[in-house]
Amino acid sequence: MFIYQEISNDPMWAAIENFVIHNRSFHRDLSRLDPSLFEDSVTLFPTVSENQCLGLARWLAAFPKEKRPRVAVGLRSPQEFTPSNTRTQFYRNVFKKYLA
Repeated sequence: MFIYQEISNDPMWAAIENFVIHNRSFHRDLSRLDPSLFEDSVTLFPTVSENQCLGLARWLAAFPKEKRPRVAVGLRSPQEFTPSNTRTQFYRNVFKKYLA
């Protein structure tokens, strides 16, 4: 899940650039998979971070609702899931926007 870590550790990349390139790369890689592999299955994505969450949500949203795979996602959590925590809000907003 963390094949892009080398980019993250490169000081030339700012935080927002890491966010964008990781999400786009993760989405691109998921999109290369044959969608029929996910029919009638449950798919587990452990330890998904904010650098992958948006890419995952966009990939899932590309499926027609009736063909969307059942997915269990283990989010890399913030220290607390409080309403004021920005990562908590980000996760909620992503899933609300793309998977409602």
